[in-house]
Amino acid sequence: MALAAAGGMTLRAGVMPPTTTVELQCLGYTLQQASNLHLMLAYPNCTYFEQPVPYPAFEFGMVDTIRTGRKGYVHAPASPGLGVRVDWDAVKSATLVTLEQTTRGLQASSRT
Repeated sequence: MALAAAGGMTLRAGVMPPTTTVELQCLGYTLQQASNLHLMLAYPNCTYFEQPVPYPAFEFGMVDTIRTGRKGYVHAPASPGLGVRVDWDAVKSATLVTLEQTTRGLQASSRT
């Protein structure tokens, strides 16, 4: 709720009261999972964390990952921000086209 309030959103009675169970879909790559996990942990009535398998297919380009523990739980990463670090060298090596917004518009460059 604090995240929504910080973003200028307000909670209206009857729209999503704190007693409503909300299950957020978080299937995706590690960055999406980290952001959704933080949002889920901020809301008291989220009980399920959806995680794609096989893990490696959704963890490309990441130094840190989110994995389900032996008892079936996930925990918020302890590092700053989203708590996961990107492997920018791996991302750069797999990049085919780069887009950059300039004063002349959107510029594309291909990897050579």
